[in-house]
Amino acid sequence: MKNVDIRQLALWCALIDTQSLTLAAQRLGVTPSAASQGLSRLRTLMGDALVERRGGRYELTPFGEAAIGPARQIVALWQGMGRVAQPPDLARCRVDWVLVRDAALSGWQLARALAECSAVAPGLRVEVKAVAAGACFGHALGEGRADLALGLGGPVDAPAGIERCILGTLAWTHCVLAVDHPRIDGTLTLARYLAEEHLVWHDRLDPIDAALTAAGEGPRRTRHVDSWPTAAELLAHTGRLLTTHVGEAQRMLAWSPSLRCLPLPREVVSPALPLHLAWHRRWQADPVHRWLRERLADALRPPPVTVAGV
Repeated sequence: MKNVDIRQLALWCALIDTQSLTLAAQRLGVTPSAASQGLSRLRTLMGDALVERRGGRYELTPFGEAAIGPARQIVALWQGMGRVAQPPDLARCRVDWVLVRDAALSGWQLARALAECSAVAPGLRVEVKAVAAGACFGHALGEGRADLALGLGGPVDAPAGIERCILGTLAWTHCVLAVDHPRIDGTLTLARYLAEEHLVWHDRLDPIDAALTAAGEGPRRTRHVDSWPTAAELLAHTGRLLTTHVGEAQRMLAWSPSLRCLPLPREVVSPALPLHLAWHRRWQADPVHRWLRERLADALRPPPVTVAGV
C-alpha cells in the first residue's frame, strides 16, 4: 500500500456505496474526471482492478472483497481525526459568514439548525441568502461572496477548490393542503392538481414545473412565499397546495392539525436530486467552520421518514 492516498481509498468506498462515479466524486469534492484518474492510480498501486462493471453495477473483485473492510476502517479513522483535531473555542469565536441556499428549499429547518449552533457559539453569525433554484454556487464560494452553500443537484462546472458532501437525496412526492379543502377529498387527480393555485419558495421554474412543462402540461399557477409559517397559515385557511418532499410534509403535519397530505398524481414525477453542502477549500481546516459544517450536516441530512395517513 506504499504511496496510496487516503482520498483514493475514500473514493473507492464512495463508489461502492453510491454506485455512481459522479456521486462518489461529489462526496469527495472532486470532478468525475479527477475521481476516475484517482481510482486508476489506486488500481495501479494495489495491483488489482478492485471493481468491475456487471449488469450496470460496480461489483468488487475477489481482492476488492478482502480489501474493502480495512480500507473503510482507514477512511473512518482519517475522517474521525478531522473531526477531533483542533477543537474550536466556540465560546470565544467571533465570525460572520454568508450561507447561500437553493430557493427551492424552504429554509426553516436550516434556520432552526443555525439557531441551535448560535446557542452554543453566540459569536457565530451566519447570514442566509436564497438564490435561484438549481444555481451553481461554486463561483460565489470561490470569489469569497459566500462561505457555505446548501443546494440541490450539481453543483456543475464548479471552479477548482470547492469541497462538498452529499447529505442525501430529495424528491418532491407529496402535496400538503388543508384538512377541509373545498375541492379535494381523498384523492388528487392531475386535472385538479393543475387547476389549483400552488405555493412555492421561489419564483423560478422548479423541478415539478420543469417536468410538467416537458410533458406538455405547462407550469402551475403559483404564489411565492418566503417563510415556512406563512406557507402553513395560507395552506390551512385557503385552497392552495404546497408540493414538497416527504420529510417536510411530515413536519408540517406535526406542526398543524389543520393540514393533511396526499401523494402527487402518478403523472407528476419529480427527479430525485442530491442535497449537498459545499464550501471552499480555504475553510477546510478551520476548526469553527468544520464544527458548523458537521452540525449542519447532522441536522439537515434527510432521514428515512413516512407520512401518517398516506
